[in-house]
Amino acid sequence: MPTWENVEVSALMRLNTNSNSAYSASGLIARANDVTSPSATEASFYMYRLVRDERGNSATAQLYRKNENGGFSLLDSIGLGSLGAVPESENIFMKLITSTVGSDVHLMGMASLDQDFDNPFGMIDFTDVSANALLGPGSAGFRVFGTGPVNFDNFTVNVFHPAVPEPATLSLLALAGAGLLRRRRGRASH
Repeated sequence: MPTWENVEVSALMRLNTNSNSAYSASGLIARANDVTSPSATEASFYMYRLVRDERGNSATAQLYRKNENGGFSLLDSIGLGSLGAVPESENIFMKLITSTVGSDVHLMGMASLDQDFDNPFGMIDFTDVSANALLGPGSAGFRVFGTGPVNFDNFTVNVFHPAVPEPATLSLLALAGAGLLRRRRGRASH
């Protein structure tokens, strides 16, 4: 499977539980180091998911980190209110973005009822500063937990590279900085 570090994973999700499910949690994963294990007990990955809990008549958005041979760590969670916040049998557009910033990982998860994400809900913006942060690249996919069928479609992976100035731009910036430094020194000595 291809692997990516700085990536935007998006998909169209539809929960088709028809109110037969007491609990359904589905979403996107990124930086997965093992996609062959059905139970994912050996895998590490980040996961952004939406949860419909019929028992508590509530909906939440959650961001997790799963470390190899370890448990799930809930990084952030946002209550979305009643079950209607995560509609059943309707299109939900989801997105998970991961990027490395030094020794940390910046994560952003969001869901929307429109494909342009003009009015996202369940938006989580989190920086994983833990020693267990997943700094390397990994595969992307989706994960379903609970009962009832969940459909995924339009699965897309967009890789991006953090903006780094070109060498010529860096040289110009260095020259400009040196010129300012000389100018300031000249004024200070008069």
